[in-house]
Amino acid sequence: MSSTVISTTLVDAYFSCYNTSNPVLDEPDFRRSLGRDSGNSRRDPYFGVQYQLVLAIGHWIIGGDESFHASFYHAARAQLSLQCLESGSLSLVQALLLIGNFLQKRDRPNTGYNYIGLAGRIAVGLGLHRETHNDVTQDRGRVQLRRRVLWILFYIESGFALTTGRPCLIDDDAIETPLPANLDDEDVVKVERNKTEVGRPTVCSAMIVQSKLAIIANRLQRDLFASKTVNSEGAAHSIKALEEQLLDWRVQIPAYFYSADVPEWFRGPRAIVMWKEQNLRMIFWRACKRNPNAYLSGEEASRRSYRTALENIREIANFCHDYDDLLHQNICWYATYCSFQAALVLILGQLEERHTASTNTEGTSLPLATGLS
Repeated sequence: MSSTVISTTLVDAYFSCYNTSNPVLDEPDFRRSLGRDSGNSRRDPYFGVQYQLVLAIGHWIIGGDESFHASFYHAARAQLSLQCLESGSLSLVQALLLIGNFLQKRDRPNTGYNYIGLAGRIAVGLGLHRETHNDVTQDRGRVQLRRRVLWILFYIESGFALTTGRPCLIDDDAIETPLPANLDDEDVVKVERNKTEVGRPTVCSAMIVQSKLAIIANRLQRDLFASKTVNSEGAAHSIKALEEQLLDWRVQIPAYFYSADVPEWFRGPRAIVMWKEQNLRMIFWRACKRNPNAYLSGEEASRRSYRTALENIREIANFCHDYDDLLHQNICWYATYCSFQAALVLILGQLEERHTASTNTEGTSLPLATGLS
């Protein structure tokens, strides 16, 4: 195949399988920049970095030879230097965000974490975490993109923190920038000015609810994991508040997150978000076991964590069985990430039961796990 055909295939894979979950880039604008007569790529010094990363992620998604998507990554990295830290831009934040998330999924979490940290510092330096009147009166598409990039950065960094046990670097209380509107890229110019959103799945739908979930995850980190002074009364209050927030999240997400009648492209992003919610709920109950109190006993917290782990595994298995034609590397990565953690919770439950000689306790992991087979 010609290089043009290969490039088109990889760009298509990126936008159909990655950008639908994490809309870091504006697709129409990016494709215009690829046009032969467009001057955007010359005006934007980081477009070349973005382009190589789109190729790297697209190649990873279709399951190509690892050496090829590694070569795209190295080409992107070669275009960056320490000088880029002297004058930030939204385009640079996008590039660093893509590098960080790509490396996370290529089993280089520490390097990815560093790039995400750079993206976060530059984003805050640019003031993406707050909006002025001048920002809001700018081009509507530009405002939407700034919001998208900030909140994607927020929940990816939050996920890093939750996975590694590191402190959250971006506090949601410090973010004044609203969530983006539920609009596709083309909706921004087509939808009337006074209509803020559309009532159907868009490329922003999954990222909006994922951002709200990350706010809860950060509070879980702060109130249960990181706190050094949680007493029984304080733990009960925190646990009850977090449980209510998780329940509210499930109630408040749009109806199309539960509907069978959705576009095929949306099934993957929707499933990933729901798996993440189950994963967070499982971790939440597991954390509650370490903080027994009058509101929730350690035994009940264990039972809930086991049930949620099984729920997560079943949901993933059912999706992979029912929609095997929709599977690609990005979906499979999250399926593996969540099911592995769920399996660990069940295994730890078995070991803990044996250690405490409580294998006959009703509702513990052994009978639940038996029902999974």
